[in-house]
Amino acid sequence: MKRLTIALLLLVSIAFTFESYSVREIHPPEESGWIVIEESAILAASAEDLPDFLATLPEVRLNDTGVPGGLITISLRGASSSQTLILVDGIPQSQPTNGTTDLSAISLDDLARIEIYRGVASDAYGSAALGGVINLVTKSAVVSDAATFGITFGNGGMERYSGSVHGTLGPVQLRVGGAVSNHDGWRDNSASDKASLNAKLSADFDDHRFALGFSLLDATVGVPGPTPSDAFVPEFGSKTANSLFDNQEDNYNSLTLNYAGRLGGLTLHADLGWRTHDLDYHSRYRGFYLTELDAGYLTETLYGSLWTQFELMPELALEIGADYRSDTLDAESVSTEWVDGDDHDPTATPTTWTPDVSNIGGWLEVAGSFNTLTAAASARLDYHSDFGINVAPRARVGISFDQTRIGLAGGTAFRAPTLNDLYWPTGGNADLKPEKGWEAELDIEQELDFLWLNADVFYRQTSDLIAWQPDATGANWSPTNVDEQTVLGAGLILRTPFLFGASLRASYTFLSATQNRSEVIYSDFVNGETRTAMVERRAAFLPEHQLSASLIFGDVDTGFSVTANWLGDRVAYYPDYSNAPDVTMTEKTIPAALTLDARFEYRMAQGFSIFAGVKNLTDSDIPVAFGNTAADNDYPAEPRHFSLGAEISL
Repeated sequence: MKRLTIALLLLVSIAFTFESYSVREIHPPEESGWIVIEESAILAASAEDLPDFLATLPEVRLNDTGVPGGLITISLRGASSSQTLILVDGIPQSQPTNGTTDLSAISLDDLARIEIYRGVASDAYGSAALGGVINLVTKSAVVSDAATFGITFGNGGMERYSGSVHGTLGPVQLRVGGAVSNHDGWRDNSASDKASLNAKLSADFDDHRFALGFSLLDATVGVPGPTPSDAFVPEFGSKTANSLFDNQEDNYNSLTLNYAGRLGGLTLHADLGWRTHDLDYHSRYRGFYLTELDAGYLTETLYGSLWTQFELMPELALEIGADYRSDTLDAESVSTEWVDGDDHDPTATPTTWTPDVSNIGGWLEVAGSFNTLTAAASARLDYHSDFGINVAPRARVGISFDQTRIGLAGGTAFRAPTLNDLYWPTGGNADLKPEKGWEAELDIEQELDFLWLNADVFYRQTSDLIAWQPDATGANWSPTNVDEQTVLGAGLILRTPFLFGASLRASYTFLSATQNRSEVIYSDFVNGETRTAMVERRAAFLPEHQLSASLIFGDVDTGFSVTANWLGDRVAYYPDYSNAPDVTMTEKTIPAALTLDARFEYRMAQGFSIFAGVKNLTDSDIPVAFGNTAADNDYPAEPRHFSLGAEISL
């Protein structure tokens, strides 16, 4: 089943540019709507990991199952995680099977900068940018430190060992880093083990700049599922876990190449990304018979992009870009059933599928700057191998005066169906259309000597959302383009400089979201008749209010931070077949939750520091995510836990 294809793709564009140039990982972030976080701000936040850091940002929502090392995805402005594009050094990271990116697989230690765009961005980035873009820029070598080593311990059997080595030889720089971690988990079948290695080779030869990156990750994690109801212990579970046997192993490998060079007045750009993800999943359950499922999914993604920009006149520039992505899946599942009873020989049924899709896109943008006014108009055209042509236009205008910047933008976006949506063996739908949406936003930024403030208001509508729906028996599900969503939202970011020994970082998000979803209202198992109706409700899973605030105290040698995160209540809906053939919907609510985290760091000597932290200081037991049924106890939050560690730089 497993195969590994090594492919090289060099995409080169020639640009007539302005006097300065740089390696551009993503679309220039100077425009309104971008949040750019440098390494110094990442370090000052003293976050435990990447999800922990992103959780403090506005209009950001993490989707967590409360399992250490388990899957964590992210969404922006109420969009789904599959509608939020995650890039590492400009290369897409979304899984072609389900469109999501696991943030727990990316180490915060390796990041030099985080760039976030909250808004539709399909005009430049194509599919999956309907809900925004997050680009994670990895570190290059640093001259000041030759090596850094760290060790962290915590309750729950947590151990983590990390290190990086830096070296320079003339214009060539090399950074190699890695980490090994393990955790016993907080409940049955929630242990995890991870090992990662990454390297980045960069070189700057006058007018030519190269960056070659490599990374790998091996992870094994239990999949306990939601906590069962108090009155029911699953056959293959326990009082704390829905399953004692479900687990998965993940292996990631990736290569990236960025190049920027100039010959006279010409600038050359080339980007390349190659990525594989090998996932092996095991499950035991009882359907009609005792069943064990062993499934393997090997996905491979090849990505390249190019662009060219030139001056039409001193105040006006034209940018032309193109990119290409291909995704392949080599999947096999073996379902083993004990048809004649648990004590007899089982029957094994293998299923294989090997779909592949590709997309080629191009965009055009005209941007001008006239004194304090900036304006741009852009459009992108994509051709997908399965659903054909899609066009995404966008326009923006901004004005700056004194220490204030105001921006107004609007555009359309789309998300292509995933390989699971299109080709899942027992229910995929090859006739699906892309999800589509449009958004308008107003953004205001104010910078004063004692305060930095950013506020935005946006309105977004999405249609043709893909939803998996059951047939009359409820056993077979398939995806269709039926759902719609409307979101009116606002975000606020507040930062103060380091005054009187402390600084404040705070963010607030408001979302008023509704969904118009096709729901099953009648299901007759005998004659196979099923009826559905479009029903408008408050959008599932989305909190109306979210607040995060961090107070940071200290100086160069000693630092202490306290972070508070408050998440409003959320709702979910579950079909109720107890009065079949009539089907109703049961509403379930997770109440609002407040969590407090604290971290202390002390630099004992030059290059040596110790730190201690506590997560969920109040030991909140509010679930972090909804379960699979209206009766279970959802996914529990991680309990209060402590960590203690040290780091040395040589």
